[in-house]
Amino acid sequence: LYAMGIHHFDLIRYVLQDDYESVSGNSFRPPWSYYESSTGVNLFFKTKGGVPVIYSGTLSVQNKVSPQEYWLIEGEKGSLLNESEWLEPPLYFIPRGSKEKSDLTGSIPQKSVSEQYDLSDRSILKNFYGSIFKAEKPICSAVEGLKSTAAVEAARITCEEGRTIYLKELL
Repeated sequence: LYAMGIHHFDLIRYVLQDDYESVSGNSFRPPWSYYESSTGVNLFFKTKGGVPVIYSGTLSVQNKVSPQEYWLIEGEKGSLLNESEWLEPPLYFIPRGSKEKSDLTGSIPQKSVSEQYDLSDRSILKNFYGSIFKAEKPICSAVEGLKSTAAVEAARITCEEGRTIYLKELL
């Protein structure tokens, strides 16, 4: 949850342009895991706008076949699909009712993982500098960061206590 979940929860909020209302779910630790704590979660979020979000994440995969990152986002207009090692392109869109997928990132020049991270780090640091010294609007406000942190904390509590957590309890 703390390593990647916060980034995923934040990205889902950003894509949906909606905040979480509640979360329920559980965690698990497969016997082969090298970690002492739970390494996987199955969560069900409901947004304030009524959108259901099912999130399953794990650090327990042992095979060399499954990609490190796998995203499948189902929506009313179709599905977004990414299967990669670091969420690099391609990002596919499959329209509802179709089996044809189109590469939404086909025109983007390929970059190595380190080039992608360097580009994003430079962009984030430039924005951070501008928001402090030039009064520019930050990419992400402290309030938005708090909302994503609350989502992670709510997920932790629901996994430990087995009850639905309403984010208004934490904010």
